[in-house]
Amino acid sequence: MDKEIIQLFVTQQYEKEIGSILSNTEIDMYIGLGIKLLEDAQEVVENKLFDEAGKTREEVDLDIERIEYNLNEFTKAFMSKENAIVIVNDDKPMFFHMN
Repeated sequence: MDKEIIQLFVTQQYEKEIGSILSNTEIDMYIGLGIKLLEDAQEVVENKLFDEAGKTREEVDLDIERIEYNLNEFTKAFMSKENAIVIVNDDKPMFFHMN
């Protein structure tokens, strides 16, 4: 994964800044990249690949927390720009546009 993307997701991001700088398409793209990055970090933990990743368990756990936080901020920015809310139906999230 690109080092700039990794740095983006381990550095605190804010919904309002994301929404003011990026388009919905860009936010959606970054959410996809963040999800992939989160999956990779979780794989490191699950398979104990800390040496290969060049990090300790604690560093990877902290990265996971940061990625999850930032994914939430990107999602909030996307939802705000789309003027949408999430409704859960039968344990499945669904988007409802307020337009």
